Amino acid sequence: SLPKIANVTGASRLWLVVGCVAAAIGIESTVVPGLMQATLSLVLWQRFAVAAAFLLPLGFALGIPFSAGMQILNSEKTYENDRRTLLAWAWGMNGLFTVIGSALTVFLALFYGFAATLSIATVTYVVAAAILYRLAVSNKPKAA
Repeated sequence: SLPKIANVTGASRLWLVVGCVAAAIGIESTVVPGLMQATLSLVLWQRFAVAAAFLLPLGFALGIPFSAGMQILNSEKTYENDRRTLLAWAWGMNGLFTVIGSALTVFLALFYGFAATLSIATVTYVVAAAILYRLAVSNKPKAA
């Protein structure tokens, strides 16, 4: 559980977390295929351990934006009147895009390959980071 992750990332720096996730996907998509090829001679449990060592940190990082967004919605005074509705909407959107993303990922991997699928994921996170950055810049309080 990451109940205070927004205190670490902050609404104005959430774009940076998403950008780091995009970078991690990009790096892993270039490093892991060669690494997996190099580990084919290892015993199965050793290959699992190598795969887990690369996938677990990325899986953890992928969960941070949603947790941080929920914390922001739950703590910002701006959303005080609509908090319950926005939290329910955020959970619903997370569920919707989890299902769509899973199905789309399988489709893309089957028809275009894993490299293309990971490239699309990287671009998606870069676009999300750019949008969050723009929102953070436009919502910055102006100096008096």
